[in-house]
Amino acid sequence: MSDAAAVARRAYASQSFATRAHVALRWWTCPFGAVARAVPATGTVLDAGCGHGLFTVYLAAQSPARRITGVDIDEDKLGIARAAARAAGVDDRVDFRQVTAGWHPDASWDTIVEVDMLYLLGGRRATEWLTQASGALTPGGHLVVKELDVEPRWKARWSRFQEVLATRVARITEGDELELVPKRAVVDAMAGSGLRVDAYRLDRARVHPHYLAVGIRDGA
Repeated sequence: MSDAAAVARRAYASQSFATRAHVALRWWTCPFGAVARAVPATGTVLDAGCGHGLFTVYLAAQSPARRITGVDIDEDKLGIARAAARAAGVDDRVDFRQVTAGWHPDASWDTIVEVDMLYLLGGRRATEWLTQASGALTPGGHLVVKELDVEPRWKARWSRFQEVLATRVARITEGDELELVPKRAVVDAMAGSGLRVDAYRLDRARVHPHYLAVGIRDGA
């Protein structure tokens, strides 16, 4: 485990057992390292749907040249995220803000990253969000999207089952929809918004159908 990963994981040591268990499971199941490698080491970063702030804190611990804003609709999770940033010693370069349902990025960002948020919006709203986020990038800016694909089908079925538990049984995650957004749809939306896009599968040796799409706005 990298130093930044260790810092991020330890930042939740004083939280409740439920939060520590959720953070540990999230770290184990999500390829955060691969996503972080797509995020430039400098500039302003928006982490959309940041939840407990695990990835936000990790990005900040990796590079002091990043200035990161994490946004989420759940103020309780944001309170935990702020405490974690203080515990990790990165609160001077991290800000957490609550947003409302239906929020879209509306400023100029060097990087916008979202990890497993679009499936909570549904296909149409996810496309709208990607279009808005693409337009909120500075010239040369990056839009980094990590989601769950609809293929292979057995991985997609397992992912849907887990998310039903998280959103409708355990109530860990808030969201109106549960619709996996295919990689092709994400790539098309980003490319249609003028970004140069590369997409990769990240699910090797994993039970979830992770993929990463990285779009770059021309004009740097």
